Amino acid sequence: MQRELLRASHHRKEKSHEKIVCSSNTTIPINFFFNNRSLLNDQQWCYLSNIINIYDTKSPVSHIRYLLCNQSKHPVKMRLKMAKSNILEIIMSMYKSVLPFIEVLPEFQTMQLYDRCELIERNLSYVGGFNAIIVFRDAGVTFSTAFKNGFPSIYGSNIVDDSITIAHRTDYDVTLIKLLIPVILFSTSFNVIVPSIANNNCKNYF
Repeated sequence: MQRELLRASHHRKEKSHEKIVCSSNTTIPINFFFNNRSLLNDQQWCYLSNIINIYDTKSPVSHIRYLLCNQSKHPVKMRLKMAKSNILEIIMSMYKSVLPFIEVLPEFQTMQLYDRCELIERNLSYVGGFNAIIVFRDAGVTFSTAFKNGFPSIYGSNIVDDSITIAHRTDYDVTLIKLLIPVILFSTSFNVIVPSIANNNCKNYF
C-alpha cells in the first residue's frame, strides 16, 4: 500500500468535515451541505443554522419525554387517571415553547410590541400545530398512554387518527418544518381575523 494515498484520503476526509463559522460563532450543521445545490451564501446558511439551533434549544421534547416516562412508572389505573391531565400539559407545552423561540428572532425583536402581539394572536394556533408535528414525532407522544387514553377524550377519534398518520408520515429530517414555523408566524394573511388585543393588555404575552 502507498502511504501517500492513505494520507491524501485522510486529508480529504478532514476537509469534508470542516465547519463554517460565521461572525456569531454559530457552526453550520454538516447535513446542510449534503448534496447542496442552492445559491445561498455562507452568511445565509449561518442564519438558517441559527434558527434551527434556537428552535432545538427551546424545544419541549425533553420535558415531554420526562413526563411520559414518569407516567409509565405508575400502575395501570393511575396511568389512566393521569392521561388526560398529562396530554393537556403536553399540548400546552407545545404552544408555550413557541414564544421563547420567536422572542429571540431578530426580526421579531425589532417589531413594535403591538405588532408582535397581533402576529401571535393571528398565527399562534397554526404555528403551534406545526410545532406539534415535530414534538409528537420526536417525543413519541402517539405511542404513549397519555395520548391513547387522554387525547380522544379531548379531541375525538378523528383527530387522533389524523395525528397518528401525520406523525408516521413525517420525514426523519424535520429541518424544513422548523424553518417553516417562523415563516408562518410572520405571515400577515395566514389567518384573517380582527385582533382583540388592546395595547394595555399586550404586555401579558411577554
